[in-house]
Amino acid sequence: MLRTARLRLFPVTPALARADLAGPAALREALGIEVPASWPPEHLDHQAIRWTLDQLGTGVPGEWLYHYIVREDLGTEHNVVVGTAGFAGVPDAEGTVELGYSVVPEHRRAGIASEAVAALMERAFDLPAVERIIAHTYPVLLPSIGVLEKNGFHLVGAGSEPGVLRYAITRADHDAGRTWTPPHVRSLARLLNHMVWADAEVHAALAAEPMGSRARQVYDHILGAESRWLTRLRQEAPVHAVWPAFTPGEALEVAAQVAEGLRAFLWQLAPADLDRLLTYRTSDDVEQHTRVEDILLHLFLHGAYHRGQVAALLRAGGAAPPATDFIGFVRGVPRPARALNARPRAGGPDAHGPLPRAVGPRPRARGSRVVAGAA
Repeated sequence: MLRTARLRLFPVTPALARADLAGPAALREALGIEVPASWPPEHLDHQAIRWTLDQLGTGVPGEWLYHYIVREDLGTEHNVVVGTAGFAGVPDAEGTVELGYSVVPEHRRAGIASEAVAALMERAFDLPAVERIIAHTYPVLLPSIGVLEKNGFHLVGAGSEPGVLRYAITRADHDAGRTWTPPHVRSLARLLNHMVWADAEVHAALAAEPMGSRARQVYDHILGAESRWLTRLRQEAPVHAVWPAFTPGEALEVAAQVAEGLRAFLWQLAPADLDRLLTYRTSDDVEQHTRVEDILLHLFLHGAYHRGQVAALLRAGGAAPPATDFIGFVRGVPRPARALNARPRAGGPDAHGPLPRAVGPRPRARGSRVVAGAA
């Protein structure tokens, strides 16, 4: 069981799941706590509970599945179960777990989901096996997105289904205290998240390109320039040439180093730092003086320009170009081949959030999905 300032989170057990299948009255008796008339929350249907029972039967601990959220700040005689939150199973081979949540309508917009997610996140990162927590949601579910961003999750691109967004927080961000985004760098942080995603999309699109091709040269320049601007921001000596030549493995390593370096740089900026003038020398050895915010904006816009060049070069050669527009990134529909008319399930923007098996997996033709739900 997890406890926060206002909540207790009870991990699901076979007995609780079977009681939930039997109905609110049986769950009330099993928990010994009031169950509202609006129970169950979005996505916790019989199919989801039976899936959970199957997972419990294979030995998956309830702590890695969903938890019942009990609110305790309404007076001892009025403790009530208000939703579910949890994970979609044990960490995978890369240390990734998927999280989701859903709260009944009358207890939404009270910070319940945010508080529950924070507790689950701390519990997960206490365990060495967890390196990353992900969650899925729809672009229109702003309350759910708010829960994730409040807890340090950032948009990393499209989910596994059309129109779905994937959010994530890494152990590195958590351990560095980057569990929320300072308001004065929020837009810059979104551009950074887009840059990281877009560079990865281009890297994947270049898989069949020979070493030394013009498309690879331009991609390497994107990374070399990002690295050069990062060293200027940090007032350090350059590490890479502006037009370097990387192997695919080196490119991935440089991209990861730049992403982590920029994230650390952004999070330590005070509001006044954005207007600070930096002095540096260009690749032509000319001294320049530029505001920190302007350098960051140029860094992100420069990459977008050259990714367009890579796309044109690939298209001219008969290869499929990557679609890396910012609007595609925030819509969760980055590739033209994806269904552009995908819509969230019935219930509206306040009905549910990220897609977790934890709160109610729904097996489909392409696999189960967990929805972090209404907040």
